[in-house]
Amino acid sequence: MNFLLDELPESVEIDGKEYAIDTDYTTSIRYELLLMDSLFDSGEKAKLALNLYYDTIPPNTEEAIKKIYWFYSGGDSPEKGGKAGGKTNRIYSFEHDSGYICAAFLADYGINLRTAKLHWWEFKYLFASLSDENLISKIMGYRSMDISKLKGEEKRYYQKLKK
Repeated sequence: MNFLLDELPESVEIDGKEYAIDTDYTTSIRYELLLMDSLFDSGEKAKLALNLYYDTIPPNTEEAIKKIYWFYSGGDSPEKGGKAGGKTNRIYSFEHDSGYICAAFLADYGINLRTAKLHWWEFKYLFASLSDENLISKIMGYRSMDISKLKGEEKRYYQKLKK
């Protein structure tokens, strides 16, 4: 898919039938938060994800879940992108950093995320392209920093920033 030339997907094909999928960025943020929520087991998460994305849940729920992951990952297959919701070193949190993310979108793009309607894929690219001057970009930089070779006070300082 060419992001500049092709229409962004609004539906997925499952067993030869098109199913509308909720493309709003807030749905995929909710999905990411759901994946990280330890209160639900994988079966419950799957049911909740189906209800998040589909008005009409396809009969082939296994394929419907795969299509959710395909959409959430920006069109990557699970083979290319790894496992959804796997344990990784998180450098942002849609829950804890939401204010900083909103401020950065407003500063960089003039987009008020409280009122904007954005396709998830647009949001993903905009989020990845935020200016280094935004506080959320600085926070993500600190969280991603390798401090294993630092010592003493310098290491404690960067540990504090990471938290």
